[in-house]
Amino acid sequence: MKANRYIVIAALVLGFLASCTKENGRIKESGPASADTTETGGTPPPADSTYKGVVTNNYQPDTSGSTWTYQTHQVFNFSQSTLGELEPSENAVFGGLNIDTTFSYHVQALSGSTQVGGLTYRNYSNDFEGGVFNPAIALSNGTYTGVDVLWEVLWVGGNNFGGFSLNDDTLLYLKEQPKGTSWSETTILQDSFGFSDTTTYTFTIKATGLTRAVNGINYPNVIQVESKTAPGFIAQFASILASEKVDVYTTTEYYYAENVGLIEEDLSEPLMGVTITTILLASTIK
Repeated sequence: MKANRYIVIAALVLGFLASCTKENGRIKESGPASADTTETGGTPPPADSTYKGVVTNNYQPDTSGSTWTYQTHQVFNFSQSTLGELEPSENAVFGGLNIDTTFSYHVQALSGSTQVGGLTYRNYSNDFEGGVFNPAIALSNGTYTGVDVLWEVLWVGGNNFGGFSLNDDTLLYLKEQPKGTSWSETTILQDSFGFSDTTTYTFTIKATGLTRAVNGINYPNVIQVESKTAPGFIAQFASILASEKVDVYTTTEYYYAENVGLIEEDLSEPLMGVTITTILLASTIK
């Protein structure tokens, strides 16, 4: 069993490093702290800085010229990962692979739209990674579907990056539904050499009607969505590592505010020692 575990660990480390290049080209960390959330009926944070912007009555404004500025803080520390703790020998090899960075990026709603599969996708620009990602988001009956949506690892769409393509997959990432609602989405990553990997995202509405303070602003009517996922090449080892009480899945908490959109994202990937936090620094909703 231990020999098999060594093989699994080596495969996970190499696969993880490769997937970072294929999917984002980055890993990220945490910005200014956010306040605790409270559901409707609880005690919200002090309301002297409550958001009082344009009312859109949805969770993704799309009026041309609307802008969002995000700050991302990412950490990759293998020495503090689950695998690093399980195998000191592996930690000696991979423990020096540390990343701790903070950076900002900007999103802007553009004019024009695209009709695909009966949905109307509104276009956005995103200068993350030099503008590789060009998001398009469709709203229909309280559901939000994205193409090239980059809220951290949610990169889907037809763009090529480093020789890899995601085959125009779309991702239904948010529903205006009650707490406890869950659904699954699947994307397929392929490269020019014939490599193919399937990733399944399981989304769950964890809370609705929250007030959450981010960067000094209290946002009411927030929906918290949790995503659990692992690339196929990692998920195949889940049963092998379960006996070691190792969780191979990445868990991400997304917070979407009505009339604003994404205000915060907190990602935890303990297997490899990755934490990522993205917060909304400022927005201008037209």
